[in-house]
Amino acid sequence: MFILKCYFSFLCVITILPEDLKHHIGIFIALFLSLASVAQNEEWYVVNTADFNYHFTADSESCISRVDSQLTQDLVYLQKKLNYYTNKPIDIFFRDNSMGAIEYPEIQESVGGEIFLKRLVVNIDVNESITDASRIFKTYTSAILIDEMMYGGAFQDKVKTANLLNLPEWVLPGLRLYLTTGWSVESDNVLRNIYNQNGLKNFNSIEQDFDAIKGASFWKFIEEKYGNTAIPTILYMSRLTRKFNAAIYYSFQTSLNEIFLDWKDYYSAAYLIDQSKPEPIHGIQIDRDRLVDFVVQNDSLFVTIEKTLLGYSIFQNSTNGEYRKAIYRLKKDERPLKPFIGSLFCQSDELIVALQEGQHQVLVNLSKST
Repeated sequence: MFILKCYFSFLCVITILPEDLKHHIGIFIALFLSLASVAQNEEWYVVNTADFNYHFTADSESCISRVDSQLTQDLVYLQKKLNYYTNKPIDIFFRDNSMGAIEYPEIQESVGGEIFLKRLVVNIDVNESITDASRIFKTYTSAILIDEMMYGGAFQDKVKTANLLNLPEWVLPGLRLYLTTGWSVESDNVLRNIYNQNGLKNFNSIEQDFDAIKGASFWKFIEEKYGNTAIPTILYMSRLTRKFNAAIYYSFQTSLNEIFLDWKDYYSAAYLIDQSKPEPIHGIQIDRDRLVDFVVQNDSLFVTIEKTLLGYSIFQNSTNGEYRKAIYRLKKDERPLKPFIGSLFCQSDELIVALQEGQHQVLVNLSKST
């Protein structure tokens, strides 16, 4: 309404001005209205739910209903994985990032006699797909929950805990990655490449650049061997004992060194079996106990669905045996169809696989997933 009043006032004034000034003032009016419109669109609003504080501008409100169900599901997943439930809603900001730089409003933390640390917030571009919005949300929210769980929310708690709690550098980055993506094809291929180049001789000898991958592989192995409660058990014991080695011992009555040896055997065995499997070309025999289906892409590449120690995966292989790469790992709710019924096939130069997902069959375009 204010913008409209200003506009009509300018119209009244401009009618009595000389012609040579009308053009310049007209440009000024257009610029003023444009800036006023941008300012109006950048005004922040907030919707509060039990789990989230949704911050949005006038042109990003519709994004809330589009992703709310997925983000709620992701929060339940993360809190269940950690067995930790935050008592404060998570702040999520929606905005079209193509509009340029942004100044977010300050979030006021409660006081009550304690100094509270500034909490991370989740920033989601309204142009993101639901899948990408989910990944961004899990990346930031896993960091928020782990930080609160391990160090507390107040400044005094964090200083005290951080000074006493001794964790290896890879522990928390690896956990955040594992909670965000699970043990993904990308993570598996990085560790597989490390195995191909140097073997998995020593857990701590892997370069620091791969701390997140190394840590994610550790948490994948821990959960596989000790069950779904293993992750929160170690984290709570780490905070209680202040030492990671002691936390491992009190959690599983074994040493961290023994865990590392088991970790090495777990992945070495999986990769050794994967890479020693013969190719189904030129009459070489195939391990039927592992192979579910295959398709020949061209003269140099073929693709297989295989059952490995880490679950069902889809591999792309070269016919000369020099190249092998995992291109898709089946999710927990996905299963391959019956063996050798053509569920893996090429169509219009794209690689497609048919999978069982719950009660339904779905088609996954592997060419777009890699």
